[in-house]
Amino acid sequence: MKFCSGNYVFHVVAKRGAIPLFVEAGAELNGSMLKNSLVDEVILYVAPKILGHNSKAFSGIYDIDRLSKKINFKINDMMHIHNDLKLRLNRK
Repeated sequence: MKFCSGNYVFHVVAKRGAIPLFVEAGAELNGSMLKNSLVDEVILYVAPKILGHNSKAFSGIYDIDRLSKKINFKINDMMHIHNDLKLRLNRK
């Protein structure tokens, strides 16, 4: 199986007119897309659960260690779904 970069895939998809694009991904792809400014909206589901320090972050970004390095989003919408929250975040 051959792999290619996310930037290349998104460039090809955009060139073919498939914008907007919804991507459901894991921590590594999420982190790569966030770091490369390929995300303008995040739909995030938050459950009231506390996990240990070895848990994987949804973003896969571990090198943001100060607020000055943060990636800013604003809450565009919030919905209570049973015992969870659905947040729609847009890039500032």
